[in-house]
Amino acid sequence: MIHIEIQNPDHVEKGVRSMEIDGRRISGNCICPDKSKKEYHVKVVMGV
Repeated sequence: MIHIEIQNPDHVEKGVRSMEIDGRRISGNCICPDKSKKEYHVKVVMGV
């Protein structure tokens, strides 16, 4: 299961400023699942 939280502090309509998976910031915007994990917590901050 993937829990996704979207934040849009600047009220933009497109773009990803940052992304975290399980509290760790990642580069890019791809969630690459690890089959050994059953749950992920993703936070996406929109912006440019």
